[in-house]
Amino acid sequence: MNYTSIPQILTDIDLFNTINAGAPFNLGQLPAVASNRWQWLVDNWNVYSPVLQEIAVPSDTQTQAYEDLSRNVLSYQLGSNINPLQNINFFYEVSALLSVIELPSLTLTPQERVLVASEQSRIEALTIDDFRNMRVFLRKRSAIGASQIGLGDQIADTLVGVTPVAQQRSATVDDVVNLSYISDLIAFVEGVIINFKDTVQRSPDLLAFSNQNISPDSPVVINDTYLSSVALPFEISLDHMAQKYLGDSQLFYELVTVNKLQPPYVDMVGTKWPLLAPGALNNVAIASTPVDSVPVGTKIAIGSYKLREESRIVEKVVANGTNLTLYLSGAQDLAKLKTSEGAYVRIYAPNTVNQGSFILIPLTIAAATAGPYTPDNGQLRQLDAALLAFGVDWLRDEKTGAYVVDANGNFAYAAGLANVRQAVLFALRTTQGELPFHPNYGITSQIGEQYYGTIDEAAVFTNALRTTLLRDARFTNIQVTNLSATNTGISIGLLVQIAGLSQAIPLSYVS
Repeated sequence: MNYTSIPQILTDIDLFNTINAGAPFNLGQLPAVASNRWQWLVDNWNVYSPVLQEIAVPSDTQTQAYEDLSRNVLSYQLGSNINPLQNINFFYEVSALLSVIELPSLTLTPQERVLVASEQSRIEALTIDDFRNMRVFLRKRSAIGASQIGLGDQIADTLVGVTPVAQQRSATVDDVVNLSYISDLIAFVEGVIINFKDTVQRSPDLLAFSNQNISPDSPVVINDTYLSSVALPFEISLDHMAQKYLGDSQLFYELVTVNKLQPPYVDMVGTKWPLLAPGALNNVAIASTPVDSVPVGTKIAIGSYKLREESRIVEKVVANGTNLTLYLSGAQDLAKLKTSEGAYVRIYAPNTVNQGSFILIPLTIAAATAGPYTPDNGQLRQLDAALLAFGVDWLRDEKTGAYVVDANGNFAYAAGLANVRQAVLFALRTTQGELPFHPNYGITSQIGEQYYGTIDEAAVFTNALRTTLLRDARFTNIQVTNLSATNTGISIGLLVQIAGLSQAIPLSYVS
């Protein structure tokens, strides 16, 4: 569906939210039904007038809407034959007032019931592309409005398909409020798009997530996805690249997984932060923004009215009260950035891609050669919830057990499937009695010790491992699928179940 006005978008969003919340429709959402009810509204004006007048008190806009509606009712009572609700602009003006009249409170005619059912079917059939069309229209409307009052961004305008226009007048408070309102609408629509992707377009291949849990030295083979990948320039959208390189736009989430992207996944425009002072040789100062939005290694852009944008990498971030100082890569020539020339830093949302970025494309997306199951979308969302409940822990080196320190000098975290894998590994490496407050936790024979491969050894080891892991309330079941000798110790293949997930997750370890 192509959108041509903000009221049109507001109506569809309102109906969309109403249906999702299971709430009843109201007269302010359905112009066709409302126009059919004009005579009824005039006949019942004495009943509804005090209610609508009370609603209109807090808002100048709604007060004007009430006065216009009241004037039209009086004109109709005096003999006018004009139904003002047939004028779509007037309907949108008074729709907030009409929203207090819920349709279940009315006895609908057969024609009205058909109109309501048709509108409900239309909204329930909205697709991710319809919300993308909303986003396109809102972005263009925002870009044009900002340019007209001298707040435009030529680069951003070009990206959203708008030809930059010269300033036409000075900005007013209403202008800024309207732009902020459109920005909020865009944020809501973005959220709906992300939800569509998570619940409708997400790949149901859990084995792709489990691939990281297989030790590279293990003889256990679960799947052969993501054997290798190639970096290519990002084009248009993740859906477009999935269609072009993987043969199916529905596989966009494979790209999200391989590239470790986070919502909103793609940030083409970024956010411009004006410099607080002229640039120093290798650093610039901006108003404080969440530090985690510009982590070390982030690719950003710098520019001004006189300097074409260029990309830099954040090498260091220093917080100074309400300011942030960013130390950037490249030539130490940042003094060329002058506040008098509108110098700025353009920061993109972390863990997203944009025009000019490179994105990894898997060269092989093959079916799993083995594994317990391939879940559907519902099971995959169940996995997300279960991993969230499983929690995070400090990341430790698998071979040494030492805590891992990241590039910023902070302790790294293990989360999701990596934390499940780590929890099992260190249960294997804990000797029973080693933990004074948990004397029964651990096993008497650890991974890495000599193993002769007898049936009795396998049974004792398997039972000890199951007993230990099931003492951790986060695990609900465990099966040992492979236990064999290696040159230095043993190789173990496991299927583990975690709380909140009925299916098993494949893991493997080699000493």
